[in-house]
Amino acid sequence: MKARNIALRVGDAADSLAEPAAWLGGAVAFVVLVYLLTAPPIILAHVKQTGSGSFPGGYGPVEMLIESDFGGPMVWYFNDVWGAGLILIGGDEGPPWYIIAVYAVLGAALLSALALPFWKAWRRRKPYEAEQAA
Repeated sequence: MKARNIALRVGDAADSLAEPAAWLGGAVAFVVLVYLLTAPPIILAHVKQTGSGSFPGGYGPVEMLIESDFGGPMVWYFNDVWGAGLILIGGDEGPPWYIIAVYAVLGAALLSALALPFWKAWRRRKPYEAEQAA
C-alpha cells in the first residue's frame, strides 16, 4: 500500500513537471530556430560594418557547420535565400543523402518541440469547450 502511494506521488510529480518541461523545450527550440534563421542577416551586417570576412564570435558554431562537409543546407540558405555569396573551396557534390535526412529529422524535431506546448494546451481546452456548449 505504501509503495503504491509513493508511485502515485511520483506519477503526480512527473505529470506536474511535464507541462513546464514542454514549454521549456518549446522555448529552447524557438531560440535555436531564431539563432539559425537570423544568422545570415547578422553576419552580413557584421561584414558590411567591419569590412572583413570574419564571423561574429557568437556565430562560431554556424561557421563550423558551414565549413564542414555537412553544411550544404546552410550554404544553400546563406547563398540562395540571403544572397551572401559564400564561396567554399572543394567539390560541389553537396551533402550525402543521409545528411539531408538528418537535417529533415532535426527540423521536424525542432518544430515538434516548438508546437508541443501549444498542442497540449489546445487538447486540454477542447473537452472544456465541449462541456460549455452542452
